[in-house]
Amino acid sequence: MDYFCILGGGGIRGVAYVGALRALLEQNVNITGYAGSSIGAVFTSLLAVGYSLDEIEHLFMNLKMDIFKDINFDFHKGFALSRGEKFLLWIRDLIESKYYGEKYVKNEMPPVKFSDLDMHLIILSINLTDSSFKEFSRTITPDAEIALAVRASVSMPGLYTPVFQGSDIIVDGDLIKSWPLWRVSPNLRPSGSRILEFRLEDVQTDKKINNGLDYLNAVYNTISGFATDFIIDLYSERDKFDYIKINSTDVRVLDFLLSNAKKQELIRVGYETTMEYFKETLPKKRKKLFENYYSIQLALTRLKHELEVKNNVKSAYCVLAEIFMHLCEHKRYIDIDIYDVIVAFKDLFSRNYHISSFLFISGYKLNDKSLVVREVEEIIKMVSKKTLELKT
Repeated sequence: MDYFCILGGGGIRGVAYVGALRALLEQNVNITGYAGSSIGAVFTSLLAVGYSLDEIEHLFMNLKMDIFKDINFDFHKGFALSRGEKFLLWIRDLIESKYYGEKYVKNEMPPVKFSDLDMHLIILSINLTDSSFKEFSRTITPDAEIALAVRASVSMPGLYTPVFQGSDIIVDGDLIKSWPLWRVSPNLRPSGSRILEFRLEDVQTDKKINNGLDYLNAVYNTISGFATDFIIDLYSERDKFDYIKINSTDVRVLDFLLSNAKKQELIRVGYETTMEYFKETLPKKRKKLFENYYSIQLALTRLKHELEVKNNVKSAYCVLAEIFMHLCEHKRYIDIDIYDVIVAFKDLFSRNYHISSFLFISGYKLNDKSLVVREVEEIIKMVSKKTLELKT
């Protein structure tokens, strides 16, 4: 299976992505590109320049709090506790050293840009100035430095100083978590690939709130959790879109002093959650989708038979009406490309359809029946390909 993979934010909880992506490898998932926000931007940028999962795990197991101890003494001017300069140097060094390999000399190499990558990478941020989505990618910002884009995407308000670009104030991409991330840009829906979006959530029902950090964590978890549950309920059964929610248990978003044992636990949870989805949840979803598409395929075949063999235009029109009743009921599950093609076919049929009369006898005709038959044959091929894909 081909997937375009989107990794959401969640602070240090993101170490769970090591396990999740290992599970994808075991399931022979072919990742055609990555998008990430916040900690997801860190992961996807490292993967895009060639880091292995073992290397990324090693980085997180040896993560030092020093990269976050970058105190901003002018809080009023910088809007945050940390300037983020140490983090920028850290992620820049990681990206450039992997990209340039043996040629790498620290602080002397050209910045690695989006246009330098073979892998499709999108980094997601928010522009607070006009409350808009900000995309960094080789399509939109080919000459932008990847490290700086990641720095912008991790700029959690209050923690890191925003990235200023002219009058624009760029911050944490996870602020758009109330939306399905694939909806914010057409570049996040590449043709031919399914969308797999990961979300890190704390699903604890009995939270202990003892201090200010616990309070902020609880606020973030509540808002984020409601958004994720709503989005999964709305989109998870749709064709082409798959969602995996990883339960990060009681780990705080900003708990960068997390023990290695707890990090390993997160990796295990990420792995097991992803494997469970591909072994149990996804097969059930695919079965339901197969039954849906197969009923459309049979109806289209019957429509073609009525036209080509029986020459019964009226019956074919009735079959088309049945297909649209089915589409109205199941639209949310159907691939939008297939849905649009069938709608276009209905319009073609309607334009060609007319009633003729001769000696008080009415007949139903098509102006160009051969064109209509050719079109329905192409749609049958399209739907048959989908049913075959879902059956295998």
